[in-house]
Amino acid sequence: MNTDPAATIAKLFDDLSLTKENSQVESLQGEISRIDAALAIADDQIRGVERSLQDAGALAGRHMADALLAHRTPSDLGPSETELRERQTDLQAGVDELNGRRVELVKSIEALQSSAIRSAQAKAEIAASAIYSRVQAAAEVIVGAYASLSVLSEETGVGKAELRKARTATKALIGHDHVLPHRVAVDVPPEIAGALRVLERKGAALPISFRKSVRF
Repeated sequence: MNTDPAATIAKLFDDLSLTKENSQVESLQGEISRIDAALAIADDQIRGVERSLQDAGALAGRHMADALLAHRTPSDLGPSETELRERQTDLQAGVDELNGRRVELVKSIEALQSSAIRSAQAKAEIAASAIYSRVQAAAEVIVGAYASLSVLSEETGVGKAELRKARTATKALIGHDHVLPHRVAVDVPPEIAGALRVLERKGAALPISFRKSVRF
């Protein structure tokens, strides 16, 4: 089991190609920027029409009188109130259309991003399993250490405080919906068992025999 998944995870994510999606999103964002610029222009124009309507209402009589005295036609005064309101209506229709297009572009971007997230999640699931394997490996180390402390304490009478703490940790790791499945016995790791045999071979004056596993 590979206990260091960093390289595996890096390769998983490196293999996730989003070149096409990035290009599409950038293109759509460019369209949104163009729409935003057009909306800003339309907003300025609408405000200008509104100011013209206010001026036309307040000064209509005076302007008409001045035009008549100067022998000018009403059309020389500029757009009429009716024309201004038509212009206002046309501008608002354009704004509504642009806003509708913007909404659709945003939806398209969100769809692309959702697809990219799903692709990343598929890779992340594999990464999560690789990372969790480290949790399981660490749990096996703790459980093996508990078994080692148990047999050592049993034969020598030392390490009781350490054994108590290790037992608490082991209970939290083994069982249903725990890191490790339930097991009846826990083995002493072979390398520790081999080290303990050194003490077993000290002769008749030291009658010690370490168990190879402990019940749990």
